[in-house]
Amino acid sequence: MVFTVGLADPSVTDYTEIVAKCFPKKHSQPEKVFHFRGGIDYGKLNFVHRGLMAMLKKKVEKTSKAEMSAEGKAILETYGKQIDFTDRETIMPLIAYVKEVQISKKEGL
Repeated sequence: MVFTVGLADPSVTDYTEIVAKCFPKKHSQPEKVFHFRGGIDYGKLNFVHRGLMAMLKKKVEKTSKAEMSAEGKAILETYGKQIDFTDRETIMPLIAYVKEVQISKKEGL
């Protein structure tokens, strides 16, 4: 299993392509993938990370609104701000899955 954390809303973001790029071989693809929203505080980023985010913002700004991904929109909406989308309740399916896997292993399934 794998989980991701990002600024984009997982309920409207398609991560299929991203997961496929991270796990290109069919046998290495995770059985289950969970996506969660996180947060960012630009004031706490170091010089290098601030620079990378500035370059990313410029790249996103060149994209037309019609072609812009949910991630791109999230970057533009939150750039330079302190934002926190975390919600501990959203990890409950991950916790339930881990418990299910543990029980299955104990039972030898």
